[in-house]
Amino acid sequence: MPGFGRRVVMSAGTAGAVVAVATFGAFAVARHYDDLELARTAATITVLLIGLWVLNVLARPITPPRALLFGSMVGAFLAILAIPGLRDWFDLNLPSGPSMWAAGIASAAG
Repeated sequence: MPGFGRRVVMSAGTAGAVVAVATFGAFAVARHYDDLELARTAATITVLLIGLWVLNVLARPITPPRALLFGSMVGAFLAILAIPGLRDWFDLNLPSGPSMWAAGIASAAG
């Protein structure tokens, strides 16, 4: 992975700031429409989506092992949301429409 470490160090501060602002924005909007547990889940979804985007950008060029890593991370999170026992273990609840929209828009803006 030539240059991967340097790319990570150079973008960590910027990516962290973007993730923080988007997450707090999604949480604030979701908290306005839903209770605390659903707002936390919306914030978690926002962090995950932006984090996966940053990983995808920094891991380029995409090779088969990197694509497998990315796909397995997406699959694991979808499994956590889909399987009630795992969702309960991580204390995630499926947010309502406005909260999901807040997470999606904040992630896209990030």
